[in-house]
Parts: sequence; structure tokens; C-alpha cells
Amino acid sequence: MIVSRIFIAVFVFLLMISCQSNNEFSINHVPNNLLNQDKFIRVLGDMIILEVTANQQSPNLVHAQKVMDVSSDVILKKHQITKSQYTEAYEFYAEDKEKMLEIYTQILDDYNIRLSKIK
Repeated sequence: MIVSRIFIAVFVFLLMISCQSNNEFSINHVPNNLLNQDKFIRVLGDMIILEVTANQQSPNLVHAQKVMDVSSDVILKKHQITKSQYTEAYEFYAEDKEKMLEIYTQILDDYNIRLSKIK
């Protein structure tokens, strides 16, 4: 159930970024402490699982947001990064729709591999 919701969330995001025009994105400066792409994929993957789980377990959006706020701090601590590092990395990678498509595709592939090991 969670995997299907994750798939849907990733699919919707991919659909949204594919509809953007190429002119809307321009790579700005590279942040000083930019997370490398592999680490960003792991952190974003955990954040997606958190969001799907919080929304699934709580139909109340305010409560789900509170759970996400608290739990996201745990995820950031697990990966030994700050909220600003995560935000800067997200904004940097999101400027390039093809790069974000690659990142979300990798996250989806990783989930499919995990799912196949569970079955």
C-alpha cells in the first residue's frame, strides 16, 4: 500500500516537472555545502516515505504536517545534515528538471528493488 502511494507521489511529481518549459529553469550558483547527488537521493527518498506515511496515517493535514516536521528532523540527523543543506540541495537539483527526473527515477528504482526483496 505504501509503495503504491510512493509510486503515485513520484509519478505526479514527474508529471508536473515534465510539463515545465525548459526556459523556466536556470542553474544558479552551486551551494558551498551541496549534498552530492547520491546522498541527496537517499535523504529525499526517506523524506518521501515520511510524507506518504504521515499522510496515510493521519487524514488531518495539520497533524500530518506536525508529524512530518518532527520526523524530518530525525531523518536529517540520521543523514548528518542540516535543514538548510537539504533545502539548498533540493532547490539546486530542482532547477534542472532533467536532473530531478533522474533523481526521482533512481528513488523509484530503489523502492522497486526493496519491494522485490520483500516479496
